[in-house]
Amino acid sequence: FTGLSSTYSQYMVVVTNMTVSRSGGAYVDIRVSQDNGSSYNTSGYAYSGATFTSGGSVTGAGSSSAASINLPLIYSNSPTNSFLTFTITNAGVSGYLTVQGFGASGTDSWEFVGIRNAATTVDAIRIFSTSTAPSATFSGTFTLYGIRA
Repeated sequence: FTGLSSTYSQYMVVVTNMTVSRSGGAYVDIRVSQDNGSSYNTSGYAYSGATFTSGGSVTGAGSSSAASINLPLIYSNSPTNSFLTFTITNAGVSGYLTVQGFGASGTDSWEFVGIRNAATTVDAIRIFSTSTAPSATFSGTFTLYGIRA
């Protein structure tokens, strides 16, 4: 998503009917840009999160120095009809951008929070997967909403 500005005090991203192409699991990550998506920062993030499975397992992950905000979405199979919702605070202003949200697939749910550890003016975000061998792609409906103060 590009063109984020201080017009809105927060942004909300809602992803519905999300499917992941990789059957062996996939990570979802977020990176930010200060040049409207021409390049994205690859350092200076911190995040934490937890995944809850239908079998009662809880797994957590986090980092105080990461290459992206990692959402704790680790799939054991290729989910369909998953959803993801998160808010973005401080986009378009010189500040520490924060992301917080939750989501669920057929058997798992998760929650997360992340920050860009630099007071910069963010005008774009990228949602992608760092999963490799083979890489993962996402499909679904990705919608961005602006929330006025």
